[in-house]
Amino acid sequence: MAIAIIGGTITSTILTLLVVPTFYDSIEIARDRAIAKFHVREARGNAFVAFVLTFFEAIFALLLIRSIYRLALWLFFGVRRRIKPSHVPEVRAAPMQGD
Repeated sequence: MAIAIIGGTITSTILTLLVVPTFYDSIEIARDRAIAKFHVREARGNAFVAFVLTFFEAIFALLLIRSIYRLALWLFFGVRRRIKPSHVPEVRAAPMQGD
């Protein structure tokens, strides 16, 4: 029983001092970014359109759709960059002395 009490105390301390403040800080940073994006979009044009775009972006971020979309882009364009075009000749290094 002492192991359970010590483990619970350590777990609750870590959650209270590290995890919960980090979570709240990340939420606050995301809120500040969303407000800044809204103000930039509002300055460009219609406030209603800016609100709708910012709102749906927040919903997509919460649903991880944006992360999945970025991962797909990264995979697609990352793979395309690694493929060597066929018209580029292969460059070979000069042989070292003694080869």
